[in-house]
Amino acid sequence: MLALPLLLSALLILALIRGGGTNSNSIHKNLVMCVFVAEVLYLVALKARSPLVSNEFPCKLTAIGLHYAWLSTFSWTLVDSIHLYRMLTEMRDVNHGQMRFYYTMGYGAPAIIVGLTIGVRADQYGNFYLYV
Repeated sequence: MLALPLLLSALLILALIRGGGTNSNSIHKNLVMCVFVAEVLYLVALKARSPLVSNEFPCKLTAIGLHYAWLSTFSWTLVDSIHLYRMLTEMRDVNHGQMRFYYTMGYGAPAIIVGLTIGVRADQYGNFYLYV
């Protein structure tokens, strides 16, 4: 429970920090936001476990949301690593400019993976354990 206020304060600090228009700051804001959403969804699923297990559709939606939120978190971690590598190896300033590739990697790739997983095995989402 302590993680949520700390994540919210980190997001607030990143939003108010000077030099907020950089790609690094945007990447970190998206990363913190994904962790925050994943934690909130996890805590809601944990508190409402018995009603979710008894109803199949909300259980599947919660499992899909958790899967997407955690994949997005790890994807933004990958984006942060790629951006740091580019900042260290490229001569030009990569900390300013388009974020299209980063947003595609951070949110698009997890959406494709979760979509393919739903398409292949939708019946196995949200089993008795609800991924909690």
